[in-house]
Amino acid sequence: MNSRSSGKLLTAAGVLCFALAFVILGAFKGEFGKDTAGKSSVMPEMEDTIDVTPQASSANSGPRQIKAVSGGGETSAQWVVYVTGAVKKPGVYEVSPGARVYEALNAAGGFAANADQEAVNLAAKLEDGAQIKFLRKGEAAASGAGAAQIPAGGSQGGASAVRQLGKININSASQAELESINGVGPKTAQSIIEYRRQNGNFARIEDIMNVKGIGPKKFESMKDRITVGG
Repeated sequence: MNSRSSGKLLTAAGVLCFALAFVILGAFKGEFGKDTAGKSSVMPEMEDTIDVTPQASSANSGPRQIKAVSGGGETSAQWVVYVTGAVKKPGVYEVSPGARVYEALNAAGGFAANADQEAVNLAAKLEDGAQIKFLRKGEAAASGAGAAQIPAGGSQGGASAVRQLGKININSASQAELESINGVGPKTAQSIIEYRRQNGNFARIEDIMNVKGIGPKKFESMKDRITVGG
């Protein structure tokens, strides 16, 4: 009996020790799990902060230059005028619709030193496609000399004062004046000048078709804009 009793006591003690060890181990795992869960719940916030901050920083790193792109309507609404004669920078310029002659003059750099400033009405209205020639001192408005003149008194009145009423004299026109003729570009204008140099003046406007690059079709589009002079 004594040996049996002692055996049972040893068995019971072993089971109790095993159960106690299991409880302690479970408690330890529970605490460790809480710590781990706490840390893992904080980490995503740290990672999100690292990801977002540089992105926001780069977006605000400096001012951005924004270029305004004007629409096709705005570009096409501009008027184009051809300014020649006694100005500092003759050429083709864009002006706003309803512009006056003085605005075309300013675009061309102002009067040249030898300009006859009294021979032009600076307040006259422009129109799209106008050609304005500013006279030099002592220069008279020649018939068929090219651009229409704008008299000081504005007797031709408003927009009609700057219409392309005059014709280009193909025997004396400059490269720039020739380029203002319909269908004539820099290369064709140079060919016309070279033809004059080699063959003399054109006897009639139809003779311009002898120039390389000018055929019947192109002549039809320019014949009302050219003359050989009186």
